[in-house]
Amino acid sequence: MKAVIFGSTGNVSKQLATKLAKDGVETVVITRSANKVEEIKAFGAIPAVGDINDEEFLLSTLKGADSVFVLIPLPLAVANFFKVINKQMELIVDVILKFKVPNVVYLSSIGAHKPGIGGLDFHYYNEQILKNKLNGVLNSLTIVRPSRFYTGLLVNLPEIEKGEINSFLDKEKVHSYVSLDDMADIISDIIEHPPKRGKDDETISKTIYVESDRITVHELTKLYAKVFDKPDLKWNFISIDKAAEEMAKHGFNKDTISSIFTSLSPSSHDELHSELYSNRDDVTVIKGKHPLEELITQMKNTK
Repeated sequence: MKAVIFGSTGNVSKQLATKLAKDGVETVVITRSANKVEEIKAFGAIPAVGDINDEEFLLSTLKGADSVFVLIPLPLAVANFFKVINKQMELIVDVILKFKVPNVVYLSSIGAHKPGIGGLDFHYYNEQILKNKLNGVLNSLTIVRPSRFYTGLLVNLPEIEKGEINSFLDKEKVHSYVSLDDMADIISDIIEHPPKRGKDDETISKTIYVESDRITVHELTKLYAKVFDKPDLKWNFISIDKAAEEMAKHGFNKDTISSIFTSLSPSSHDELHSELYSNRDDVTVIKGKHPLEELITQMKNTK
């Protein structure tokens, strides 16, 4: 079995590629940087160095693939990122069609079930491209909508040391998180054991939500305080503009960051989580095995 992984050595792709390679899958990891070659080899995968905007590169890399994991990195330093991402998606899908790759997994996001929630809208449109073009061609198409990654909480470390955390998240709402270990386990299982077509020869298309834990901001603050022994730890609400300004100091495009943060803002919270929290029969939610306290303890021990 040959699996091609987009996303280079980013959080999800690295964990997934490591798991697949360990399981004996021929795992090809796409990267833009030759500097990543040795790192990719170190976790047992095969590096493919090139640009995902280059059709010839994609054609040579995806040839013979049994499964493709599509993760399009968010270009946070680029303005008008929607056009960039959707163009990349169109090209990737065209190459998948050329080879009729049997099994495709796309890393999407909660909130992608409908348009209109801001910066994460690109996932909705990418899903439509995949479904409209690939249905009836592939054996299986799986859309994976994870909740917020645990790793995003790492930005809180310096603030925890100072005794306060600044965030634009809604203090009164329940927020959902997912661990990279859970993501790697779930996606690798889909790749290694893909669904088979039914008698009607239609593509097996399904959407799954993945989360490891749910917690309110108040509960999260108490958990931080417990693990880091900071009993007076405080959570300060700040505006999205302020948060984006801070990110812009590190080279990110402020408009792009503001757009993404707006999707995660208090006003968008309920819509973002509506399907994940719906308990509907037609919505599949897979619960991971790693609770939030486990990760925060790891954060403390490795900081």
